[in-house]
Formats: sequence, C-alpha cells, structure tokens
Amino acid sequence: MQEIDEDEDEDEDALSELEEFVRVAVLLLHGDCVLGPRHRRSLN
Repeated sequence: MQEIDEDEDEDEDALSELEEFVRVAVLLLHGDCVLGPRHRRSLN
C-alpha cells in the first residue's frame, strides 16, 4: 500500500512540474508575440 502512495506522490510532483513548465512557456510566448512588437516600436 505504501508503494501506491509513493507512486501517487511522484505523479503529483510530475504534474506540478508540467503545469509550471506550461505556465512559464505561455508567459514567454505572450511576451514574445504580444509585448515584443510594442517594446520594439518604443525603442525605435
């Protein structure tokens, strides 16, 4: 029974890491696609 609990903990940790990766990827893409052109215009 303890092995099942450890597997579930590992799965939850893996899901948390995946969620964080996706969150950061979305923020970076948003910054490049939406905010990037505005920033470039203000520098020129």
